[in-house]
Amino acid sequence: MLFILPILPKANAQSVKHSVNVYFDFDSYQLKPAARHTLDSIAALFKDNEQLYIYGFTDDTGTNTYNDSLAIKRAKAVAAYLSKFPNKSSEIAKGSKEPGWNKLTDGQKRRVTVCFGQPLYANVQPAKPQPVEKLRTPDGIIFLPCGGPNDDYDWGKEVSITSYLTSGRMISGEIYAVDDDENILETGGMLEICLSGKAIQKLNGEPYTIKIPVNGIPAENMNVWVTTTNKDKKIRWKATDLPISTDGKYYILTLPPTPGCTKINVDRPTYNPDIPSTFYNNKVVYIATSEKYNFVGVTLRGMGKYFPFSAKVNDTLWAFTAPCDTPTERLTFIGDYPLEEGKKYSKKISIPLKRCLYSEYINESDLYYVCPDCLEKKKAKKGFWQWIKNLFN
Repeated sequence: MLFILPILPKANAQSVKHSVNVYFDFDSYQLKPAARHTLDSIAALFKDNEQLYIYGFTDDTGTNTYNDSLAIKRAKAVAAYLSKFPNKSSEIAKGSKEPGWNKLTDGQKRRVTVCFGQPLYANVQPAKPQPVEKLRTPDGIIFLPCGGPNDDYDWGKEVSITSYLTSGRMISGEIYAVDDDENILETGGMLEICLSGKAIQKLNGEPYTIKIPVNGIPAENMNVWVTTTNKDKKIRWKATDLPISTDGKYYILTLPPTPGCTKINVDRPTYNPDIPSTFYNNKVVYIATSEKYNFVGVTLRGMGKYFPFSAKVNDTLWAFTAPCDTPTERLTFIGDYPLEEGKKYSKKISIPLKRCLYSEYINESDLYYVCPDCLEKKKAKKGFWQWIKNLFN
């Protein structure tokens, strides 16, 4: 595997070709004393007006994914060591295998090659800069353009991000996780990103990256969805083939530069028994109330975690998602009333679902009905005979 870290010149690159190799132990990216000595010796050859390339290699043992990561770590280790010398800045990119690769021993492959002036291999092109964080919202969404670490452009003036990561934001914005066939989706986060004309010009056709914080454990089979509208002019979502991945902490999206404002959603369908070929291990949990409560926020929690809110279906029906094997009767539904003037905290209703009426609903989902009697708290009976009765119950 081969990766390149081009260390960019200040100006007027000269083609002074010189290269050295430093070698690594098996499955290691730690610089050995001999490697440090070699890097110290070539530092004097680096001039401010020259371009330095750093090529990271691994042998062919292990999976491509693992070797990719190890190659990057080796190249970064060398770049980090050289950064102690003046005027060093590095960026990462991926290249291809060198000619004669199969004739090398594993020990010769486990190396980093440092080259001055021009690329060592004609078929290897300098890499494009990797995305670097330039904007972070208060709720943790990160915007990363492909401008490199030396890009000092003020993106905050040209990019705005509005998030809908909570039930309150979704309700106030009337934007819910429902697809264009009116099916409930499990959402991992939705947002609207607006790019000005100057931002589009600065991106120069290159895609940018968005990171959305993961709430708990990242869900499998997530897709990027974009907005459409139904016959009632309500916002709905349709799936795309835009790339998405996760590092465990964030859902990572790569998006094309689109002028104006674009709403995007990280979603996946819920279980539908009519489509066995697209099984998803999640179901919808509906909470129905006997009257309109005008909740400004809703929560479904239990067993030490929170379950994603998906939609306000109508004034008396709320939809959440949960893994199919969740014992939903152990969960608690919480509804937040609007904050009253002069009050510091809003009123809530909190009701364990085991006190509600239950029935199986469409697509084997769960439906709990919050009836008026369910909301009445039963006073615990006291006294000697009640104590005796409790002993045998």
